[in-house]
Amino acid sequence: MSCKEKILSEDYLDLIEESLIRDDENVRYNNYCEQKLTNNVSLFYVSREEIRDQFPTAEMYSRLPKCYGLTGGGLETSQPATQFNPLPLSNSGIFAVQNPPLRLTGTGTIYAIIDTGIDYQSPLFRNPDGTTRILAIWDQTNQNGSPPSHFFYGTEYTDLQINDSFLYDNQLDYVNTIDKIGHGTKLSAVAVGNGLKDNIMFTSPAPDANLVVVKLKQAKNYFRDLYLIPQQVPCYEESDIMTALLYVRSFVRTGIRPVVVFMGLGSSFGNHEGTASLGNFIAEISAIRNFAMVCGAGNEGNTGHHYEGTNLIGNGDAQNVEINVSEGNDGFFMEFWAQAPAVYDLVIRSPAGESTGIINDRNGRNAIYSFVYGESQLMVNYVLSDEYSGWQSAYLRFYRPIEGLWNISVIPTDTSVITRFHLWLPIQNFLNSQVSFVRPSPYVTLTPPSAIRGLITVSGYDSYSGSFYIASSRGYTTEGRVKPDFAAPAVEVSTPGGSENGTELSGTIVAGAIAQMLQWAVTDGNDPMIDSNEIKNYIIRGCNRDPGITYPNREFGYGTFDLARVFQRIAGISIM
Repeated sequence: MSCKEKILSEDYLDLIEESLIRDDENVRYNNYCEQKLTNNVSLFYVSREEIRDQFPTAEMYSRLPKCYGLTGGGLETSQPATQFNPLPLSNSGIFAVQNPPLRLTGTGTIYAIIDTGIDYQSPLFRNPDGTTRILAIWDQTNQNGSPPSHFFYGTEYTDLQINDSFLYDNQLDYVNTIDKIGHGTKLSAVAVGNGLKDNIMFTSPAPDANLVVVKLKQAKNYFRDLYLIPQQVPCYEESDIMTALLYVRSFVRTGIRPVVVFMGLGSSFGNHEGTASLGNFIAEISAIRNFAMVCGAGNEGNTGHHYEGTNLIGNGDAQNVEINVSEGNDGFFMEFWAQAPAVYDLVIRSPAGESTGIINDRNGRNAIYSFVYGESQLMVNYVLSDEYSGWQSAYLRFYRPIEGLWNISVIPTDTSVITRFHLWLPIQNFLNSQVSFVRPSPYVTLTPPSAIRGLITVSGYDSYSGSFYIASSRGYTTEGRVKPDFAAPAVEVSTPGGSENGTELSGTIVAGAIAQMLQWAVTDGNDPMIDSNEIKNYIIRGCNRDPGITYPNREFGYGTFDLARVFQRIAGISIM
């Protein structure tokens, strides 16, 4: 089989390998394909037959791609549009810097989005002369054309091909890529769209920016089954996100062509500290000039999907964590994490009173528990020390759980230190019925990848009232690092389909605004060596801060986004 066939085949498993010795004699696999990403990271596509006896183990979990879902709906979820709402952009100081003397509209910059694709035919993404503003589209789902250089799958379309297609009535015959869901189109329009949509004037922070688009392919059924994700739900593999990031970074031309990347995706996997494979990869590829990455904090703040527990010195009592499972749930995946040096045993009881007994198998093998009442089954991988973080973890898969209150007893085995633990349920889009903790915590609900150090993370607020957007995920990270960085409007934001709420919208507004900043810095020559950390520090210095609130905090980070104030700070203008 070719590499392309192996990457797409359900018979081959995706694995993320770091710091693998490059001598082929030392590669642990026989039947595989390798996609090299950096000097330290490769993707391996390995025959499932070859590693069948090794899976699942603790080591395998650390190398398996995680699944990411959409943090908001597509265009069909919007309220019908009646007019464009300028308030979110106005309150963000965006219109002020589009006017003289700065005239910042994203000229000379690139907004790159990794999502569900784009409606490239839309007038919102065209120049005044009718040509496209899209430089390239990599459609990972279309295998009929040529992939980008150095990649094995999908089809790449250039601006020349898109413009040529406009000469014909049947444009999809020439550039065959569409955004069926509408999520990527919506987010791109909010950041860089411009023009008439259904006879309503639509604009954005960076209406003159160019675009680079990656349409992600759907995850393999193997990963859907592993993480118990419903078949009809959009779901994307971490490995495809990593190749997409490498692709969009290739468009950076330092001092000439800056790029801001936006991802409207999220998950609940990992210890929410951003130290696993994707975090390390982003840290490596983002340490360059003229390149920034942005994501929303997520919309998990009020879903009841996080539990946090603390055990004090000398207290060996178990904490009982209750999970309310509604009727008709096919199954769900849950993770337990405890920061070193904590070591906990687990006992899980069904609503019928059946117990697993103590779960503390330190070898990371797969343990299976079947319950007599109902058809419920539980599979657990207990991991004493995670490969990336050193934390204790447990991966729990609930199959056909019966309705009612499930109980997890978390039992500390070392009472000489203060220890903490966390449990996370899947993001809302990855559940087919309601599952929630009875006593949840709204904090540490940032959806990965938003805890990663190299990313600019944006929570949401209501630009009408100034209040925090109740669904927005909250910080900090599990180790107390400040995230989100700041908040931006997430309520009643105008999209091509109408008004909508969500932190994916606050995040893409900021991504468009960063394109404006990159124009000032690079295109206009004011700071041609700017990097992501410098951009973030510019922004937090200009944030609005309520004198009655202490900053940073778990909701607003360092305040609310205001691009006009950023440039007032840069200019040395006194701000009240």
